[in-house]
Amino acid sequence: RRFVADDRQVSGWQALLAPLSLLDRGVLRIVAAGLPPFGQEAMDRLRDTLGTRPTLAKVRSALTRLRRAGLVRTIARSTVIEDPLLAEYLSTLTLDSAKRRQQHRSA
Repeated sequence: RRFVADDRQVSGWQALLAPLSLLDRGVLRIVAAGLPPFGQEAMDRLRDTLGTRPTLAKVRSALTRLRRAGLVRTIARSTVIEDPLLAEYLSTLTLDSAKRRQQHRSA
């Protein structure tokens, strides 16, 4: 908990997440929550975040980008966050805060 609340850690994670699209960050949060990225609940959450339901191909592409960035990996047919502290940090964020950051960046 101390590391997740540490300003230096949070600043680093924010810098890591800033260049990601809203879809990529949404998929990352889905993975951090332990949900199957292509499941009904995950797709519903992504729809709430994006305002529209993403296609399976877009979610698949987001996962590929996140793998290439070294943020997620696949273990025994499950996708997990590489850094457990980052996963914990992501679980503290709300979907509303992710939307506000994206809107702020677009303005």
